[in-house]
Amino acid sequence: MSKIMISGGGTHEALLKNDTKTTSGFGLLEHCIVDTHFIKRGRFARLVNAVIINPGQLGIGLAEDTALIVKN
Repeated sequence: MSKIMISGGGTHEALLKNDTKTTSGFGLLEHCIVDTHFIKRGRFARLVNAVIINPGQLGIGLAEDTALIVKN
């Protein structure tokens, strides 16, 4: 969905350098990084790390029963 997608990385509580891998996505959301299964798989640190290595991006964590509505 987003321009930058998380393609892999640990779910450690500590932020480790080079632990989170990103790749190109479809680009439907230009300035966001979306991580799914956010709560169940404990991906907070992974999303924070992705935002740190991609300044200017908004990190959005979606849980299993959530959605994101984007307007305009």
